[in-house]
Amino acid sequence: MTIGILLAALVFLSGAGLLIAWPLLKGQPRLFVEPAPPKEEFNERDGLLDALSEVETDYQTGKISLEDYTRQKQTFQLRYLKTIEK
Repeated sequence: MTIGILLAALVFLSGAGLLIAWPLLKGQPRLFVEPAPPKEEFNERDGLLDALSEVETDYQTGKISLEDYTRQKQTFQLRYLKTIEK
């Protein structure tokens, strides 16, 4: 009976060893290549549009006065138009 247990343990350990060693035995490992980060298409125009939207929200919520709103909106619009012309 002890021989049977020893044989079963030997088979089990051989299987476990083979399972662990399999990646090393199957050939050349493939090198991990890190994927390129997604390309962000955020540019100056997008930033200016975001700024315009933020100025609009700030004015509607009462965070800035009409004078500040008008001045900032005009500044961002002019800068946006200049970026479109490029």
